[in-house]
Amino acid sequence: MATTPEVVLVSATGEEVRVTDAEARCSGVVASMLDGPFVEAETRRVKLDIGTPALREVARFMRWKVRTRERLRSGAGRDEVDTFVCDPALAIDVVKAARYLAC
Repeated sequence: MATTPEVVLVSATGEEVRVTDAEARCSGVVASMLDGPFVEAETRRVKLDIGTPALREVARFMRWKVRTRERLRSGAGRDEVDTFVCDPALAIDVVKAARYLAC
């Protein structure tokens, strides 16, 4: 069985957050880095100027987005899909990070 390619997102403080390739591609910025002539395409490590707590929450959103897309494609109705709930203490930082990453 083939494994899903992994991408390592590195926070501003050097902490690593691992996501699948599909999850990473929820970000237009990260997808461009992985597809372009950049070192990130080779190393599959993307260094970001985003704090660790916000990056972890964005990664959680990426996972939710991929899972939700899959459920909707398989015929689930919108009322059958969980709502993404963000930690209110991180909301502003997460929105800034998501905008920066084009999520």
